[in-house]
Amino acid sequence: MKIEIVKAARAYFEGAKSKHVLNALLILEKPAAVAEHPDMIETLEVELGKVAHYNDMLDALGEVAPRNVQQTLVEAGMDGVIGALGQEFLDKDEGL
Repeated sequence: MKIEIVKAARAYFEGAKSKHVLNALLILEKPAAVAEHPDMIETLEVELGKVAHYNDMLDALGEVAPRNVQQTLVEAGMDGVIGALGQEFLDKDEGL
């Protein structure tokens, strides 16, 4: 269950980050589309702050998750063994 929670958290953080990246791109490409925000720099700064926040969350998850996966394997009596779900998770973490 721990692995599924970590995978769900990662998916959530990546989705939220993508949303704010897209918002920042729209602000840069179509500033007239954000008519209720006359200060474009401030609006862009807010979106970039949210992107940075989710980058930080993904980094923190990358630090915590490998330990969490190993602890799950130890608790299940499978230390030293990586199941298919765990291996996929660990492989993805190497890119973080």
